[in-house]
This record gives sequence, C-alpha cells and structure tokens, in this order.
Amino acid sequence: MNAMGRNLWEISFSYGRALQAQVLAAWQGMESNVVAAQKAFEIRCRLNG
Repeated sequence: MNAMGRNLWEISFSYGRALQAQVLAAWQGMESNVVAAQKAFEIRCRLNG
C-alpha cells in the first residue's frame, strides 16, 4: 500500500504483520485454503478497523 503513493498514513511492518499472520497461517500456500485465508483476512481487517 505504501508503494501506491501518498496515503493519509503509512502502513508499518508491524501493522501489516498484524493483518497477515493469521491469514498466512490459514492459507499455508495451498490453493484449497484460499477461502479460509480470505475469511481470516476479513476478520483481521474488521478487528483492526
């Protein structure tokens, strides 16, 4: 997101990691886990919103 240009705020590594950790754990690099990873991402976004 930071690479997209000027934003109202900068996304730090720690904030980004808070969004990604559970998503990556759900996904595990497997195509069959994509829906579970998307759901985990949605939950994390709501909790961090």
